Amino acid sequence: MERNPLVVISVPDDGSRGAQLAARYESVLRTWRSAITSRIGSIVVDCDAPALKEQFGGLGAYFLRNVADEDDIRHNYQTASGAERVARIVNKFDRFYNHDVVVNIYGHADALDADTVSSLMWPLADFSIDIAVVALPWENPVDDGTTIGVDVDWLERRRIHEIVGCRVGHARNFSLDPRGLERSPPMKILPVFAYKRASLDRFLRFGPSLRELEASLEPLRAFEIGMRVGVVQRLGPPADFAAAWREDRRAHRRA
Repeated sequence: MERNPLVVISVPDDGSRGAQLAARYESVLRTWRSAITSRIGSIVVDCDAPALKEQFGGLGAYFLRNVADEDDIRHNYQTASGAERVARIVNKFDRFYNHDVVVNIYGHADALDADTVSSLMWPLADFSIDIAVVALPWENPVDDGTTIGVDVDWLERRRIHEIVGCRVGHARNFSLDPRGLERSPPMKILPVFAYKRASLDRFLRFGPSLRELEASLEPLRAFEIGMRVGVVQRLGPPADFAAAWREDRRAHRRA
């Protein structure tokens, strides 16, 4: 199935200045270049940090004027929502629904490589999947208030040989506390989400769920409203890829 993704790199102003801002700019710039290299779709930068916007503007990045606070989508519980923010940008950029997939990258986090961005398309190849995330092994798991852990049912007979070292599965649960995860070893997700466009609209139409509010974790809403979340795993650095590829081939020959 052909897809036409729109990549939104969200870069909120966190108050960084001086050397800290320069380091953040380099990280965001690497992510932006990776999104371009992934060649999966158009790219929009959602940035309200004036210094970053000025530097990106010189590179030809596409920006939209920020949506005013009074235009925010708000529910009774006044939750801060990353999905709402990206939906406002997408609906402003693409009013006629030319893009059927939205990839939201949180640009203030660590830089992502091009394969990580493009690998999100593999879970979405399943027509039943609404949202896709990328998972990695969670080293030294601890509840730091930002790292999101995930329980995954892996589809062992479905491997991605185009991106060596990848496999896909279905998410069962998200948790900020590693003690809330059942699977071992624990996995964490990277700060990037891919939504089918209709699924993003449905996600926001329902508003915050009780479970989401109790855990302060927006992705939990997907399970409450019956959505399916696909997961793609990146096994590690390039040095691990050759061994992973050989094991994949042996597994398929045995099957």
